[in-house]
Parts: sequence; structure tokens; C-alpha cells
Amino acid sequence: MSDDKKIVVVGDDFDMDDLADLPSFKAWPTGGYMAVLPNGFERKKVGEHDAIELLMELESIVELDPSNLNPDEAPPAAGDKCNTLFMMDNEMGQGKFKEVATPFKEACGNGKFSAIRDISKGAKVLIIGQRNVKKGDDSKFYFNIVKIGLV
Repeated sequence: MSDDKKIVVVGDDFDMDDLADLPSFKAWPTGGYMAVLPNGFERKKVGEHDAIELLMELESIVELDPSNLNPDEAPPAAGDKCNTLFMMDNEMGQGKFKEVATPFKEACGNGKFSAIRDISKGAKVLIIGQRNVKKGDDSKFYFNIVKIGLV
């Protein structure tokens, strides 16, 4: 729950409906979103692979066609998190990272990862993204950033 929505629970007579829902962590449906990047671009190790993760926290939905939701799926809510991984040991991961990081490079005027990482921490962004199904496993989804811009 964000700091501006703290609820103080006192005594034994609070109502469950007054409690915040647990934010979700899943691939958002295809659509447009205002989000914050709490950690910015972060280096990670995924198994034996070098990767860069971009964690996004939803502020608001800009555009979402209901047909992009799975049956019985509710739209994402403010505070929900989603991430994208860029696997840096292959051309596709490097190329996709370069594409997504370019607006940050342009904003700071520096192509070094450290500068891009620093300017991305806490950045507010507009994201156009697409939810895709993992090849070979229809139950797993990932979020592909199609377009990103700093706000």
C-alpha cells in the first residue's frame, strides 16, 4: 500500500472491506499505462544468464481494451507491479534493451549504463505494452514494452 493510503487498524472492530487488497505481480494486459520505475534498470543474474530487469509499478491505466483481458480477469490496479527482463547474452535481449533504454539515454545525454540506470530510478513513464504468451507454456505470460517515454 502506498504511503498516502495508510490505514490504521485499531482494536477488534475494524471491517475487512476497509483493508487494502494485496497488489498483484503479473504481466499486464496489452494496453497503455502510467507507471513508476521504483528501481530503474537493474542488473540481475537469471540462472546463468546476465540480464537487466525493469520493474514497473502501475499508477493508472491510460488505455485498455476489455478484449485484452482474459476471462474473469480484472484490470490491473494502482500499485500492481509488472516486470520485463532483457537477457543480455543474446542479440534479441540486447537489441530490445537498447530500444527501451533509448529515451533514457536521450534524456540524460549519456549512453553509459550507469547514467541510464541512475536517471531511470523512480522515473515516471508512459508505457505501451503487449502481453505475450510464453512459447510452449500457455499458462505463462510476459510483458513486452512496445514504446516507453519519460513523463
